Amino acid sequence: FEKLRHFRHPNLVKLNSVTPTNEFILGSTDIVLEYRMVKHARALKDSLLSTVPRRDPLRTTDSATEGQLWTFAVQLVGLIRSFHELKVPLRGMHYSKLLYIEESSRLMFTGLGLVDLVQGSDKGTLEEHCAEDIRSLGEVLLHLVTGSVERSNPKEDNFWERMPWCGEPMRKLIEMCLSASATGTQQNLTIHDICTLIASRLSIEVGHQQGHVDFLHHECSKSQENGRMMRLMMRLNLILACEEHHTDERYVLRLFHQYVFHQVDESGRPRLDWGHIYHCLNKLDIGSDEIIQMVAADQDHIIVASYEDIKNILESSFHELEEEAQRGPDTAATAPTLMAGTPVSMLMSNTPSSLRAPITGTPSSTMGQPGMRYGMFP
Repeated sequence: FEKLRHFRHPNLVKLNSVTPTNEFILGSTDIVLEYRMVKHARALKDSLLSTVPRRDPLRTTDSATEGQLWTFAVQLVGLIRSFHELKVPLRGMHYSKLLYIEESSRLMFTGLGLVDLVQGSDKGTLEEHCAEDIRSLGEVLLHLVTGSVERSNPKEDNFWERMPWCGEPMRKLIEMCLSASATGTQQNLTIHDICTLIASRLSIEVGHQQGHVDFLHHECSKSQENGRMMRLMMRLNLILACEEHHTDERYVLRLFHQYVFHQVDESGRPRLDWGHIYHCLNKLDIGSDEIIQMVAADQDHIIVASYEDIKNILESSFHELEEEAQRGPDTAATAPTLMAGTPVSMLMSNTPSSLRAPITGTPSSTMGQPGMRYGMFP
């Protein structure tokens, strides 16, 4: 079992641990197999199979299409081949041991080591176990073709005529897998022969997977952009939340926050312009040299600054905030504790004057570092 724990494959649920225990039944030693949890996965029999055989080609059903059948066949063949190339049988492939992830049309085998535990690994030869894996593959595909958990016999008369959605190549693949044996006419059939049979479908599936990868990269790039925006907004709000430290530079950040998130139209109604917010935060992130005009809420002061200047102020202010947080509780200002039922007058009288300083105070005419390209106009 230690060797099985190291197997990795996109269509295999990892075996995390094998733990013996006697806590379930007194005097009995049981084995607990722990597998990795797969999010958004459902049992194959609950997703694509039913208890009613799929015999009516016009019946609406959730059974797999022929394209999905080939996708599943390529995945399971690749899984079996990865084991057989290492001279290790997979063992135990059955529709009840397969998970289905609908978003990516992926099957995952979740019974690794279970048959070895129940039946033992010493029974039978390697060739017999490998042939059993190939037959199990054929049975799983047959269940998917019929859309039923009931076992079917493809040798029945007119069986394939009742399955018009299954093409000739898929029929040939299923019949070849079901005929695999360690003895007899198909004793030399290996998983490499199955790979040769489905070679024409491999290139199609590779193209589908590459298209899906491109889609995922595109979606991840959106999340990356969202992360940059979130980082900027978190820094900006952390700085503006520190009411006890009002400097001229932080006053610029407060006006920039109003410029980005508090736009109004001619009638004074809120202007919800997502594009304005997105472009402003992007320009702030790259430190654009574009100059903007920011007007105070009382409209008595106007500040003109570039995005580059505002970014420098944001970074320096956040650095100061980090240094203040690292100094410890002895030097940090202590805010009053809000108790239920405390009168407002008592809160105001116990609040330090630095915390009660009005936000809309007039900044000085000297704005921070010399040479900064912003100014204030009363």
